[in-house]
Amino acid sequence: MLSSLKTFPLFKAVSPLFSQVNNGFTLTELLVAGALTTTVVGVSGVGLASMLSSSSDSGTQNERRIELNRSLDFIATEVRQAERIEPDANQGLPDAPAFDATDKVPVLTLKIPGVNQRIIYYLAGAEGMWRGPQVIYRWGPNFNSDGSYDDTISPNAWQYEPLIDLISEETSTPDCPMDTTTSPPIRWTANPSTNATGFYSCVSPTGKVASIFHKGQLKKVLDNPEAYALETKVFARTQPPLNIIGGGGTVSGVLSNRRSRVTISNLGGALQCSNGNDVNDGVSGTVLLSSNSASGSSSMSLPDPGGDLVETVEPNTTLAFSVQVRNTTCIRDTTVSSEADQQRQVITLRDGESVPAFETYLEQNGIASFLTAENPRTRQPYLDPDTRKISLAANQLIFLFELGVDFDSSKPLEDQESPFDMQDLVVVATITPDEE
Repeated sequence: MLSSLKTFPLFKAVSPLFSQVNNGFTLTELLVAGALTTTVVGVSGVGLASMLSSSSDSGTQNERRIELNRSLDFIATEVRQAERIEPDANQGLPDAPAFDATDKVPVLTLKIPGVNQRIIYYLAGAEGMWRGPQVIYRWGPNFNSDGSYDDTISPNAWQYEPLIDLISEETSTPDCPMDTTTSPPIRWTANPSTNATGFYSCVSPTGKVASIFHKGQLKKVLDNPEAYALETKVFARTQPPLNIIGGGGTVSGVLSNRRSRVTISNLGGALQCSNGNDVNDGVSGTVLLSSNSASGSSSMSLPDPGGDLVETVEPNTTLAFSVQVRNTTCIRDTTVSSEADQQRQVITLRDGESVPAFETYLEQNGIASFLTAENPRTRQPYLDPDTRKISLAANQLIFLFELGVDFDSSKPLEDQESPFDMQDLVVVATITPDEE
């Protein structure tokens, strides 16, 4: 059978191949195989390198996005602490005389309560290890570990601190919104006004709201940088503190540097004759509001016990009280001034101060009894029942009046004797600057 197969043409054609099985690969076959292997490995290597590069690129860009978001959050947080954002950042520079504006583009100029010069965020070129084309900087006091400012009164020692680098230099014209609450509407102020690049702001005419724009570069290994843009709107939330002149029970003026709403609350009082008859009907008071503005000074009657008086006043208005006792059967006619009679017939208390411990006359209710009502500003009693200290907002004062007897100048205030008890009239003043 086998011998007969050998006569077929197909067998004759393939038999040489079987006869060479043990002869190995030819040089040509080895060269072709090597070339194919090199090509496959090379293509796979390029693909792997591309995958690794893409993964690294993606991780770097994510980190960069996080940095840009954090820097914008940092800026927004400090803006919220401000009393005012200067609408035109450059016009606020005279209030920061220690700031060197050379080669700097101010974007945000912040008025922070308790800081004696403006805090400034600006754009400038890169220096040292910081990468360009531009860098956002901050000029102002450093922070303590608890987030408070460490030096608010020595601006010459403040540093020009880089906040974030790789800020875009691509220019654009800011398109700031209109304030439609005014007539005619006023456009918010752009900082800078033209040729804005990777960091600019739009500030409302009131200086209370700012939109902040922020554009950084995302570096790529095998491509041109990509821009990453962010925007946030932030409000300056801090109200300016009252300028309360004096302290420790005295006050010679209550001022606000802005137009304000003054609320006078009469918490009551106890004034009696030696026979126990109540003579509070003989007490009348005048609220004196003095201003250097065109509106001048004004006066109005003190509200009845439990009542409120609300008045709107111009900036830098001084508040005072004049309280009269007239036509009673047992008490001499007198007038007590909250300015002239401080620490004699009048005591002024602020938040956290202790209530004076005077012995009351004829077992009358003491000072504390008039301070149990809820303070509408703090939602707590005017007198903390645990600490026995006054609980007020920063824009409030309590005035205590002694109307029944005169101050004994031979003794200090704390040694005055009954019937001197400082609860003949208890008044709360709340000065609220207008919301802008």
